[in-house]
Amino acid sequence: MKKIIPYILLIFAFSSCVSVTKIQKSEEYIKQKNDVKKVVCISPDVVCFEGKGSSIIDYPKTFDYQRFVVQQLKKYGKKAGGFDYTIFHPMISDSLGTDYFNSLLPLKSELLETLFGRDIDINNQYALGKVNTVQKSIFAEAPKISPEYSHLSKLYDTPYFSWYGVISGNKFSLVAMVIVNVETTEVMVRELMFSTSKLNKRNLPPLIYDSFKLIK
Repeated sequence: MKKIIPYILLIFAFSSCVSVTKIQKSEEYIKQKNDVKKVVCISPDVVCFEGKGSSIIDYPKTFDYQRFVVQQLKKYGKKAGGFDYTIFHPMISDSLGTDYFNSLLPLKSELLETLFGRDIDINNQYALGKVNTVQKSIFAEAPKISPEYSHLSKLYDTPYFSWYGVISGNKFSLVAMVIVNVETTEVMVRELMFSTSKLNKRNLPPLIYDSFKLIK
């Protein structure tokens, strides 16, 4: 617990907010996390909504924050996570190739399914655990993806693939990350961070830093 406290303080440094962080890891990840040197992130997503209570996407702000988040991910993946967080995204990649469309994007869909389509109710933050806490646990049975992506480990020189997402509204925010091993097909890490504060370029970097630091 002593190691967690400084990072929790970073999360709440800029606002007094209700927050829930839930991190689940596989037994495999706990054993091998120090050997993880490279993780490929597939098209991280950012969505920013307009004013109070709005369900309308603020596209100029979303585009601006997309670039900002990508920069922070590249910075803190190595600094806080201890691995090279390699990002493939049309916004920063000049030539993505057919593998991006034929393999990476379908894999991204499966990663999203492991986060939002199975046993997590993202509409009920309190179902995740006590507020203002970091909940860590080990999967009783790690979710799995299709084995059809195992060939990507040789192509990208790593079996570890990920998705990262940020959603920001006027009175809520969500940061989510998932990492999978395409060779074993197991989800290695699943992280969801809910907050009742609005994200901005001041409080988002420490939040991203924490999201990487807390999975170690």
